[in-house]
Amino acid sequence: MAYIELRVQFMGSIKRNDLVRRFGIKHAAASRDLSLYTDIAPANLCYWPSTKSYHPTSDFRPLFQLRQDRVISWLLHGYGDGVDQTPAHEFVAEDLSLPLLFDTAVLSTITTALHARRALSLALSGDPSPQRSFIATPTALFKAGTALYVRVFDEDRYDHLTLALPAIAQAAPAGGVAPVRIALPVDRQWQDELLLDLRVHPASLEPALVEMSHGLLHGMRHVKARAATAGYLLRAHAVDCSAHQSLPAASHPLYLANRCILARAESACLAPGFDAHP
Repeated sequence: MAYIELRVQFMGSIKRNDLVRRFGIKHAAASRDLSLYTDIAPANLCYWPSTKSYHPTSDFRPLFQLRQDRVISWLLHGYGDGVDQTPAHEFVAEDLSLPLLFDTAVLSTITTALHARRALSLALSGDPSPQRSFIATPTALFKAGTALYVRVFDEDRYDHLTLALPAIAQAAPAGGVAPVRIALPVDRQWQDELLLDLRVHPASLEPALVEMSHGLLHGMRHVKARAATAGYLLRAHAVDCSAHQSLPAASHPLYLANRCILARAESACLAPGFDAHP
């Protein structure tokens, strides 16, 4: 039941085959599960005979109140299809990361458009003109540290850009209920893959400990990152990207040995200590 609801809410539709592929069940069992959900929440779904799929109605109200971190895990990794909200083990295990804060309704609108490659009308938080919106098509979703970001194509700028999810105040389908699917230009920053050379900070007082705790081998680790996301990744992990490793080793246990590669990344401005012209 939870999977049906998540799929409909964040992907915009579900078919019988989606349940068959996900759970390895027979088509008859999948039909029974869909019928059961519609019996429990008849106002949530409508059936489209032309595509043999179920879609959320305008009166959709989720039955399951899942934590936002579980929703994100499902969107990014396919985890968390169940509804159990408590850990099964009986020992203390805490997540000390800051909780993600965003509007679930905005996220579901974005992921539905992302799945269908449809354009949205977006309004940003803190915009001095709250009535102003712009047309953009979501192309990717990614998480860096404790923050969630959306990569979009902005039609006005005719360029791709990255938005923090909490910065999006409103999101709605552009051009009506079923806007026309558009062909987007190539996102070269997203496609350009960088190989980051991470090493133990030379001023570290415990280089062996840093190496073990960060998965380094012989003092280094190579990490692949997109040019569009490299700066976000380096900031999330507090990697010293200054020209002479000038940031404190206590708060920046790693440094970027091949910092010149960031010249290819528009997100380089977010990398700690990075200066394009040192």
